[in-house]
Amino acid sequence: MEEQNPVLLNLWKHHLGFIIGNIVKTKSEADLEIIRTNLLKIGGSQMDLYIGSLTPENILDQVYSFIQSNQLTTKENYQSWLSSDSGKEYSQFSLSDKSDWTFRLGNEEDKFVHIHPSRYSPNTIRIKATVLKTAILVFSFLNFKNGSYIDINLINRLRKEYLEESPLKTVEFKKGLGKFLDFLYKQIELRTETFLIHRKIDLTNG
Repeated sequence: MEEQNPVLLNLWKHHLGFIIGNIVKTKSEADLEIIRTNLLKIGGSQMDLYIGSLTPENILDQVYSFIQSNQLTTKENYQSWLSSDSGKEYSQFSLSDKSDWTFRLGNEEDKFVHIHPSRYSPNTIRIKATVLKTAILVFSFLNFKNGSYIDINLINRLRKEYLEESPLKTVEFKKGLGKFLDFLYKQIELRTETFLIHRKIDLTNG
């Protein structure tokens, strides 16, 4: 019987490539509702988002190889290993692209190896949950509807309707949500060939 991989990674919170893959698959209101359901599970804190080139499968395979080679595939061994590391109850591991990942004890019996990108790791950015959720929602909507991601009225309408978030007065493209919207737009352009969003305003002049 094949041993089950006990590694858990919340891809909606921690993997940009996975997020973009779901954005470009959004083709209808029904799809957008599925996106919304997943976004509401993200919570309201800050998080570290992996923006490197490793796929979720790459990450899970590398982590599983590590725990397997160190005989950590049982919950008892894994928990003992965590608590033995200076009593911190977490540990770290670097992947092939030099990104650092934190190991914690998961709540699920069959997914007890909970991993997430370490704070300030290479190939990651730190982001507020509301910024991440808003940006995902905006680009998912624009994948099948006309509009612009720099339209404050559209942003606020989507935030209110799908996330029950308060409206924003402005969006500045040098920080916060505006900066991440522009970053995500460029990443979508780089990583996909099917995303058909066009800018309405030249940001260098506005």
